[in-house]
Amino acid sequence: PMAIRMWFAYLLLYLSVSVLAYPLYFEPDWTIIDAIYFAICTLTTVGYGDLYPTTEGGKIFTMIFSFYGVSVLGLFLGIISQAIGDYQAKIATHLQKENDNRMLSLFNLTLITEEGQDEESISEQEEKTEKQQFKKIHTMPTLQQELRSMLWIESPILVVAILMAFVVGIVQQWNWIDCLYFCVTTFSTVGYGDLVPETQGMRLWCSIFLPIAVGLFGEILVRVSSLYSKHQNQYVEKTFLQHRSLTLCDLETMDANGDGRLDRV
Repeated sequence: PMAIRMWFAYLLLYLSVSVLAYPLYFEPDWTIIDAIYFAICTLTTVGYGDLYPTTEGGKIFTMIFSFYGVSVLGLFLGIISQAIGDYQAKIATHLQKENDNRMLSLFNLTLITEEGQDEESISEQEEKTEKQQFKKIHTMPTLQQELRSMLWIESPILVVAILMAFVVGIVQQWNWIDCLYFCVTTFSTVGYGDLVPETQGMRLWCSIFLPIAVGLFGEILVRVSSLYSKHQNQYVEKTFLQHRSLTLCDLETMDANGDGRLDRV
């Protein structure tokens, strides 16, 4: 929360500087909406090219201003990356505990017997547990399944962002191909500048749309990368455990309190 509040403070300062600097000093023909729109295009690195500084003072100021804008974007992406990193760390810890408990459950059945249990009941219980653990390991979601799940979770905001892009096209009377083209070039921050918002209302609309589109696209890229890394780590860990024999040292390590029994981690 503190990092997010700090980012919003930097963003507000960034937009305020743009509103005060360009219409009042460097670009008198610009409106306040033009200044906000230009700042957002700079921040998101879209850069359509429909608005740009025309004076020498404006160009010098923009060189500094653009670095500040990209820094604000970098801070935002850093906050997202940290949040995803914390989430991954929790998942890794959970998976490690599951693996430890899985191994302990298999060996506790043969090394620890309760009073009144015969060998046949122990064998049946061991076989049942092994089947459950085998089923759990081999029914883990694949990378494709998790990608589909991730896209399904992101689909509401993705649909909203696409509709926001189509609103620009409908107002400016573009065909559906141009609308989709504008959407993709904006999401990917390519921004060729051949299709741009031309009215004050659409520029204000895009000042809201651009951060949503670029932020969403960046989040999806980071999450895809994270899912791939997670599955690679799981594959390496699974391969290691399948080809590794349990040693006496491992059993001694699992006996945390030295009572001769394996303890759950």
